[in-house]
Amino acid sequence: KGTAWYQKVIDHVTAAKALATTAAKSYAVHAFTWIQGETDTDQNTKTQPAYRDLLSQLQRDVEADAMAISGQDRPVPCVTYQVTYGVVKTPNMALAQLELAQTNSRFFLATPCYHLPFASDKTHLTAAGYKWLGHYFGRAYKRLVMDGAKPQFINPVSAVCRGTVLSIRFKVPVTPLVLDAATLAATTDHGFKVQDETGALTLSSIRVVNGNTVQATLNRVLGANPTARYGLDYLGIGLAILNGASGNLRDSESASVSIGGVSRPLYNVCPHFQLPIISLA
Repeated sequence: KGTAWYQKVIDHVTAAKALATTAAKSYAVHAFTWIQGETDTDQNTKTQPAYRDLLSQLQRDVEADAMAISGQDRPVPCVTYQVTYGVVKTPNMALAQLELAQTNSRFFLATPCYHLPFASDKTHLTAAGYKWLGHYFGRAYKRLVMDGAKPQFINPVSAVCRGTVLSIRFKVPVTPLVLDAATLAATTDHGFKVQDETGALTLSSIRVVNGNTVQATLNRVLGANPTARYGLDYLGIGLAILNGASGNLRDSESASVSIGGVSRPLYNVCPHFQLPIISLA
């Protein structure tokens, strides 16, 4: 708030309210969408908490101004994507976007974008990619505004290791989870990485169990401060995303959309994440 860009948004809200009033119609801002993070990632100028707090403040500012202009009493949530560009170099923005969707009742995650087609600059999506992304936003908006329900995403909940068997549990929109290296670009260890203060561990027998858990066998017992990571280290075969990373974990959502005569799936793909691992004897 206080920048020319922000004021343009508020000017649009003011103009729309005036048009509605002239036409004797009601008017409200039901939600706004957010596609940003590449420049902050590239410049590495913000920590995860700093970006989280700034984006949270933006939502509060938009909500307060929209409510004052329209007279509405309903909140104005933010539906965000998750940036994929640059996550290997700087994951702060991607992790902040996920954190807000997990902890802030005004934020909802539509999708990460590593499974969408990128343009030749390895930064932006193609026209088809942005239209595909738009359908993810449209689905989230419809569920939130019209259905009165929370948009769902694959949400990493916990990582627990017993001996050398690691189990990462998720909340899944449509079970079962699928490790898909056919329609998603085949990625080293399906995008997963485990490390501790000693270094990275070797994973084997990566599989889905119980429809909502990914299990893997580690080559040794974990050391201090272990973490499980996904979509932060390896880029799938054939993908061209600058300093990007990907993975192969998705749910079983069956919906699809035709874009340019090509059927595009609308399954939920797992966001980029990092979790501390709880080690049990």
